[in-house]
Amino acid sequence: MESDKSESDEKKIMDLMAEHLVTDLAELDREMWFRSLAEEAGVLPPDPTPPPIPEDHPCCPMCRERGQIVGSLSVPWDGSESTVSEWRLPTCAFPPIDPEVHVTPQIYNETFRPNNYDCAALSRIRGMAECREVYSEDEHAAVLPWDGQFLVVGYFKHRGYTQGLWVMDEGDMRIATYQDVVRFLRWNEIQEAQGAEFEMDRDMEAQLPEED
Repeated sequence: MESDKSESDEKKIMDLMAEHLVTDLAELDREMWFRSLAEEAGVLPPDPTPPPIPEDHPCCPMCRERGQIVGSLSVPWDGSESTVSEWRLPTCAFPPIDPEVHVTPQIYNETFRPNNYDCAALSRIRGMAECREVYSEDEHAAVLPWDGQFLVVGYFKHRGYTQGLWVMDEGDMRIATYQDVVRFLRWNEIQEAQGAEFEMDRDMEAQLPEED
Protein backbone atom coordinates (compact mmCIF):
# COMPACT_ATOMS: atom_id res chain seq x y z
CA MET A 1 0.00 0.00 0.00
CA GLU A 2 2.85 2.40 0.91
CA SER A 3 4.55 1.57 -2.41
CA ASP A 4 1.38 2.40 -4.33
CA LYS A 5 1.14 5.80 -2.57
CA SER A 6 4.80 6.56 -3.34
CA GLU A 7 4.31 5.75 -7.01
CA SER A 8 1.17 7.89 -7.09
CA ASP A 9 3.00 10.83 -5.49
CA GLU A 10 5.87 10.52 -7.96
CA LYS A 11 3.46 10.40 -10.91
CA LYS A 12 1.79 13.60 -9.69
CA ILE A 13 5.13 15.39 -9.60
CA MET A 14 6.23 13.99 -12.97
CA ASP A 15 2.94 15.14 -14.52
CA LEU A 16 3.47 18.62 -13.11
CA MET A 17 7.03 18.66 -14.43
CA ALA A 18 5.72 17.87 -17.90
CA GLU A 19 3.02 20.53 -17.54
CA HIS A 20 5.64 23.14 -16.63
CA LEU A 21 7.90 21.91 -19.47
CA VAL A 22 10.78 21.31 -17.08
CA THR A 23 13.02 18.27 -17.34
CA ASP A 24 15.95 19.19 -15.11
CA LEU A 25 15.39 20.29 -11.53
CA ALA A 26 19.00 21.42 -11.32
CA GLU A 27 18.56 24.40 -13.66
CA LEU A 28 16.20 26.15 -11.24
CA ASP A 29 16.17 27.06 -7.59
CA ARG A 30 15.85 23.39 -6.84
CA GLU A 31 14.64 23.46 -3.28
CA MET A 32 11.94 26.11 -3.70
CA TRP A 33 10.73 24.78 -7.02
CA PHE A 34 10.59 21.18 -5.86
CA ARG A 35 8.60 22.21 -2.82
CA SER A 36 6.11 24.22 -4.89
CA LEU A 37 5.55 21.26 -7.20
CA ALA A 38 5.27 18.85 -4.30
CA GLU A 39 2.75 21.11 -2.54
CA GLU A 40 0.76 21.47 -5.74
CA ALA A 41 0.74 17.70 -6.07
CA GLY A 42 -0.35 17.38 -2.46
CA VAL A 43 2.65 15.24 -1.56
CA LEU A 44 4.18 17.33 1.23
CA PRO A 45 2.53 19.40 3.96
CA PRO A 46 2.65 23.17 3.22
CA ASP A 47 5.75 24.94 4.51
CA PRO A 48 6.85 22.55 7.24
CA THR A 49 9.67 23.56 9.57
CA PRO A 50 12.94 21.90 8.50
CA PRO A 51 13.97 19.28 11.04
CA PRO A 52 17.22 20.00 12.87
CA ILE A 53 20.48 18.38 11.84
CA PRO A 54 21.53 15.61 14.25
CA GLU A 55 24.32 16.60 16.60
CA ASP A 56 26.59 13.86 15.28
CA HIS A 57 26.28 15.04 11.64
CA PRO A 58 29.45 17.04 10.76
CA CYS A 59 28.60 20.48 9.40
CA CYS A 60 29.34 24.19 9.78
CA PRO A 61 27.26 26.62 11.90
CA MET A 62 25.36 27.91 8.84
CA CYS A 63 24.26 24.40 7.86
CA ARG A 64 23.21 23.67 11.43
CA GLU A 65 21.26 26.93 11.67
CA ARG A 66 19.41 26.20 8.41
CA GLY A 67 18.58 22.62 9.30
CA GLN A 68 17.88 19.81 6.88
CA ILE A 69 17.03 20.62 3.28
CA VAL A 70 14.14 19.75 1.03
CA GLY A 71 14.71 16.45 -0.70
CA SER A 72 14.74 15.84 -4.41
CA LEU A 73 13.05 13.72 -7.03
CA SER A 74 15.40 10.94 -8.11
CA VAL A 75 14.71 9.35 -11.50
CA PRO A 76 17.47 6.78 -12.19
CA TRP A 77 18.53 6.41 -15.81
CA ASP A 78 18.76 2.61 -15.47
CA GLY A 79 14.99 2.30 -15.14
CA SER A 80 15.04 1.34 -11.46
CA GLU A 81 12.49 2.67 -9.01
CA SER A 82 12.26 6.45 -8.61
CA THR A 83 12.25 7.98 -5.15
CA VAL A 84 10.95 11.15 -3.54
CA SER A 85 12.88 12.31 -0.48
CA GLU A 86 11.17 14.87 1.75
CA TRP A 87 14.19 15.83 3.85
CA ARG A 88 17.89 15.11 3.64
CA LEU A 89 21.16 16.13 5.27
CA PRO A 90 23.66 18.41 3.52
CA THR A 91 27.23 17.36 2.86
CA CYS A 92 28.94 20.39 4.36
CA ALA A 93 32.01 21.97 2.73
CA PHE A 94 33.39 23.00 6.13
CA PRO A 95 32.88 19.97 8.41
CA PRO A 96 34.71 19.99 11.73
CA ILE A 97 37.94 18.02 11.79
CA ASP A 98 36.93 16.66 15.18
CA PRO A 99 33.11 16.42 15.44
CA GLU A 100 33.43 15.83 19.18
CA VAL A 101 34.84 19.33 19.70
CA HIS A 102 32.07 21.93 19.74
CA VAL A 103 33.26 25.47 19.04
CA THR A 104 31.35 28.72 18.80
CA PRO A 105 30.53 30.11 15.33
CA GLN A 106 32.83 33.08 15.98
CA ILE A 107 35.98 30.91 16.05
CA TYR A 108 34.85 28.08 13.79
CA ASN A 109 37.28 28.14 10.86
CA GLU A 110 37.53 24.89 8.91
CA THR A 111 39.01 24.90 5.40
CA PHE A 112 36.90 24.33 2.28
CA ARG A 113 36.57 20.73 1.12
CA PRO A 114 35.43 19.86 -2.40
CA ASN A 115 33.39 16.83 -1.28
CA ASN A 116 30.25 18.85 -0.56
CA TYR A 117 26.61 19.14 -1.54
CA ASP A 118 24.08 21.82 -0.57
CA CYS A 119 26.26 23.39 2.11
CA ALA A 120 24.35 26.39 3.50
CA ALA A 121 27.41 28.67 3.45
CA LEU A 122 28.16 27.88 -0.19
CA SER A 123 24.53 28.13 -1.24
CA ARG A 124 24.68 31.81 -0.27
CA ILE A 125 27.91 32.29 -2.21
CA ARG A 126 26.59 30.59 -5.34
CA GLY A 127 23.42 32.65 -5.17
CA MET A 128 25.52 35.82 -5.29
CA ALA A 129 27.80 34.38 -8.00
CA GLU A 130 25.11 33.58 -10.56
CA CYS A 131 24.79 37.16 -11.82
CA ARG A 132 28.58 37.27 -12.42
CA GLU A 133 29.21 33.74 -13.60
CA VAL A 134 30.90 32.55 -16.77
CA TYR A 135 30.58 29.00 -17.99
CA SER A 136 32.07 26.44 -20.33
CA GLU A 137 29.54 23.71 -21.05
CA ASP A 138 28.49 22.55 -17.54
CA GLU A 139 31.33 24.18 -15.61
CA HIS A 140 30.63 27.55 -13.96
CA ALA A 141 32.88 30.07 -12.25
CA ALA A 142 32.63 33.58 -10.82
CA VAL A 143 34.92 36.18 -9.31
CA LEU A 144 33.36 38.21 -6.50
CA PRO A 145 35.02 41.48 -5.36
CA TRP A 146 35.76 41.69 -1.66
CA ASP A 147 37.41 44.70 0.00
CA GLY A 148 40.54 44.83 -2.15
CA GLN A 149 40.65 41.11 -2.82
CA PHE A 150 38.43 38.54 -4.55
CA LEU A 151 36.48 35.41 -3.71
CA VAL A 152 36.68 32.93 -6.58
CA VAL A 153 34.11 30.14 -6.81
CA GLY A 154 33.73 27.23 -9.22
CA TYR A 155 30.74 24.91 -9.42
CA PHE A 156 29.07 22.29 -11.61
CA LYS A 157 25.78 23.49 -13.11
CA HIS A 158 23.44 24.61 -10.31
CA ARG A 159 23.06 21.34 -8.46
CA GLY A 160 24.47 22.29 -5.10
CA TYR A 161 27.99 20.98 -5.73
CA THR A 162 30.79 23.55 -5.33
CA GLN A 163 34.07 22.41 -6.84
CA GLY A 164 36.37 25.09 -5.49
CA LEU A 165 36.49 28.22 -3.36
CA TRP A 166 39.57 30.44 -3.19
CA VAL A 167 40.64 33.85 -1.97
CA MET A 168 42.76 35.86 -4.42
CA ASP A 169 44.80 38.63 -2.81
CA GLU A 170 47.43 40.57 -4.78
CA GLY A 171 47.75 37.70 -7.22
CA ASP A 172 48.15 34.99 -4.57
CA MET A 173 45.53 32.25 -4.39
CA ARG A 174 44.67 30.18 -1.35
CA ILE A 175 41.84 27.85 -0.41
CA ALA A 176 39.09 29.69 1.44
CA THR A 177 38.05 28.99 5.01
CA TYR A 178 34.71 29.21 6.76
CA GLN A 179 35.65 32.54 8.35
CA ASP A 180 36.52 33.88 4.88
CA VAL A 181 32.93 33.15 3.87
CA VAL A 182 31.58 34.77 7.05
CA ARG A 183 33.69 37.92 6.54
CA PHE A 184 32.82 38.12 2.84
CA LEU A 185 29.08 37.88 3.52
CA ARG A 186 29.32 40.48 6.29
CA TRP A 187 31.31 42.85 4.07
CA ASN A 188 28.80 42.40 1.25
CA GLU A 189 25.88 43.18 3.58
CA ILE A 190 27.61 46.41 4.64
CA GLN A 191 28.17 47.39 0.99
CA GLU A 192 24.53 46.74 0.15
CA ALA A 193 23.37 48.81 3.15
CA GLN A 194 25.66 51.69 2.19
CA GLY A 195 24.47 51.46 -1.41
CA ALA A 196 20.84 51.64 -0.27
CA GLU A 197 21.61 54.69 1.89
CA PHE A 198 23.35 56.37 -1.05
CA GLU A 199 20.36 55.76 -3.33
CA MET A 200 18.01 57.14 -0.67
CA ASP A 201 20.11 60.29 -0.26
CA ARG A 202 20.24 60.78 -4.01
CA ASP A 203 16.46 60.41 -4.30
CA MET A 204 15.93 62.97 -1.54
CA GLU A 205 18.30 65.42 -3.25
CA ALA A 206 16.40 64.98 -6.50
CA GLN A 207 13.17 65.97 -4.74
CA LEU A 208 14.60 69.25 -3.41
CA PRO A 209 13.44 72.39 -5.22
CA GLU A 210 15.99 73.94 -7.52
CA GLU A 211 17.67 77.08 -6.25
CA ASP A 212 16.98 80.32 -8.16
